[in-house]
Amino acid sequence: MKAYNGFKARKVSNSGFPELPVGGYVCKILTARVEDGQYGEQLVIAYDVTEGECANFWKAAYDADTRDDKKWSGVCYIRVPSDTDEEWKRRPFENFIYAVEESNSGYHWDWNELGLKDKAVGIVIGEKEKLSRDGTQIYTNTVARGTASVQDIRNGTFTIPKKKEVKKPDSSGTSDNGFTETKENNDELPF
Repeated sequence: MKAYNGFKARKVSNSGFPELPVGGYVCKILTARVEDGQYGEQLVIAYDVTEGECANFWKAAYDADTRDDKKWSGVCYIRVPSDTDEEWKRRPFENFIYAVEESNSGYHWDWNELGLKDKAVGIVIGEKEKLSRDGTQIYTNTVARGTASVQDIRNGTFTIPKKKEVKKPDSSGTSDNGFTETKENNDELPF
């Protein structure tokens, strides 16, 4: 076996791409846009960490990516509720807006997603399982699983959600995995 240039023994994520460790992070919103998703409108937030040892995490990952089609990976998707949605379906969006308002003195949400640019917010990173394309393996990655105020992140008064698991394939080899796949972000660097 011949050694390749740049070899370094290191622990990597299941996906082979950089992942933030599970925890809470003070972040800055780099861009915000609304797009159609599988279940209706969703708010797409590109962000990066601004404090602590993981500051500028996603920028460093982007800069280190040598692929021609590199993408910004610090992205979370928040479903925008409809008029007919039950209360529990409204919680993630309402909590996100509360976290942004609470983290930015004098800011009040005015239903203009472009006004979210450069605002501070707490992002909670948790684990999520994903089924391989061929349905034979389950991988665990870390992803944005919630939001909190910057103060709650700094104080450690936030909750990390339990791992989001996919339903295991049944014995016939078919799968009813019951999870929503977030689409890959095809944007260029968001700033």
